[in-house]
Parts: sequence; C-alpha cells; structure tokens
Amino acid sequence: MVVLAEYNKNIMSLRQQGNNHFVPIYNTSGYIKAMINSKYGVVDTLRDQSLYMIVKIKSLTYTLIVGMIHNNSKLFYDDADLEMRLKEFHDDLCQCEREHNCSNSILIGDFNVNPFENACIGANNLHAIPFKEEARRTSRRTNSKDRLMFYNPTWKLFGNAEPPYTTYYYNRSGKNVNYYWYALDQVIIRPRLIDAFDEDKLVIIKSTKNHTLIKNGKPDKINYSDHLPLLCSLREEII
Repeated sequence: MVVLAEYNKNIMSLRQQGNNHFVPIYNTSGYIKAMINSKYGVVDTLRDQSLYMIVKIKSLTYTLIVGMIHNNSKLFYDDADLEMRLKEFHDDLCQCEREHNCSNSILIGDFNVNPFENACIGANNLHAIPFKEEARRTSRRTNSKDRLMFYNPTWKLFGNAEPPYTTYYYNRSGKNVNYYWYALDQVIIRPRLIDAFDEDKLVIIKSTKNHTLIKNGKPDKINYSDHLPLLCSLREEII
C-alpha cells in the first residue's frame, strides 16, 4: 500500500507494469491518494474528509482499518487548529472501529505535529504512547473516562545518530527554541497490532534504486519533496 499527499501526477503511473492488482483510492478533495494491492482483500472507504481518509481492508483472515492523513501545515495554522483536526480524525476512527467491531487500526501520514506534542500524546487526542508495555493496556482512565491508546513506534526515528535525523527539516534560527528536525510524518497502531508490527522495517527512505531523496544531509525539496517517506510493515499472519 502506497499513501501520498499533495501528489499532483497520475497515481496510476506508480503501478508496476503488468500488475493490475493495485487499485487507486482518492478522497474527495484529491488531497490524499493511495494505491492498494487488491489481491490482499476488498477495500471499502469508511470516511472521506478533505484532510483525511479511512478505509477498511477485508481479507480472508483479517480485517484492517487504515487511516491516512495530511494535517494542516504548521506554517499557516496554530497548535489549537492542528490539535482539533487530529481529534476529529481520531473520533472518526473510533466510530469506524465501533461500527465494524474492529480494533486492528493503523494511522499513517503527515500529522504536522511531533510525537511529543499534546495533539499526539494527549489522552483526549490521539493518545499515542511510545512504550509498548504501557500501550498494551489498551486504555487509560483520565477524568473518570477510559481513553483508548495507540502505540507510537515513530519515536525511535526522532534524533537518529546520523542524517536524516527524521523526515522533515526546517531551520527557524531566529526563534529562541529551534528543533531543526521534526517528526511530523508518523505511523501509530492500536495495541492489537503491536506483535504484528515489524519494528525493524520502520525506516525513513533516503533513496530508491534510481533516485537520492536527500541533498547535503537534508530532504531534497527542489527535486522531490521537503518530507522524506516512511516505510512500515505488518506481519499478516499475526494480525
């Protein structure tokens, strides 16, 4: 499955020649585009919003709910707005889980917040926790209400030992606090998928067979994108 945002070309051009199993999925705004290998199951769109899309993949052995998002930009929207958009995304996802009696959920995309920000880790928001043993509790009680949790493996990519330190670089040198590198692109999973999630295959893609996506240690935003893509993998036999 390939998930793209702000991709203006024909997504069908990404399909391998002769491979007719990959089918395109778009949200109404055209902001989110995906290619899904249909031989793994039937794909249904559950939610279609301008900034995100939620689909259900039904195979012979499992059901998977996948949420894809490109949140508003930090450059033009404040923290309160970004938090509100992510909360809407999360609330829609929770409703889909209840409607289809499924908690095999994975959310992926450009959240436009870092893993440590309130919008991502707060119990009233995504509630995405960086520790497996805590996330396996499935929920945490705050203000007399049980809040479902996600496990966020993306933390391990924040501050790598060598470039790229994460997926997005922005030098705000005039600011008192300067992060330089931001982990805006994330993948988070419900606790039921923790054992199926292959931690070793969660990587930042720096290059392909024919293209190098970084220049001078930073994303090559002139020729490719100001964000580097993420690769993740689930072991289907464990789902």
